[in-house]
Amino acid sequence: MPDPTRPVDGAATETEWGQAVHDAVFTPKGVIVAGGSSTACGTAFEQLQLNTAVDDPGGWLASDTLTVPAGAGGLYDWAVRWSTDNGSAGEVARFLVKVNGANYLEIRLDSDGTTAVFGGTAGLMILAAGDTINVWGAKSGGLDPDILVRELSFVRRASELGA
Repeated sequence: MPDPTRPVDGAATETEWGQAVHDAVFTPKGVIVAGGSSTACGTAFEQLQLNTAVDDPGGWLASDTLTVPAGAGGLYDWAVRWSTDNGSAGEVARFLVKVNGANYLEIRLDSDGTTAVFGGTAGLMILAAGDTINVWGAKSGGLDPDILVRELSFVRRASELGA
């Protein structure tokens, strides 16, 4: 559905315009997923599991990858929560977000042996229909840490940045 135009004086806002605004505000496009299980990661980046659709009304998730559906491009709030354990203390677990196969953001957590360590980050991202997002894990050295995607979410904030 295209964005509604600005209402004009005397126009009824409870029909098409009002419904479009209601849907954009109260039921924005987006997805929330998680990894089904952790992945033991070596020094080369390995794709992490994204196979649990927590909330995916638009059908973004397939084969450990999110794909922005047709008509769902725009400005997105996004967040990720992840954890790692079983890595060597003093080494680092690495978490990489890729968009369309290109590195977008890398996050690092210090490993602490068998003690689970939790991390996350959030931001804004402009996405277009057909864009793909997946996540990868690696280590700096030592034992292979188990890396788990606890939650990855994208919620559409707007069509674009306005003036």
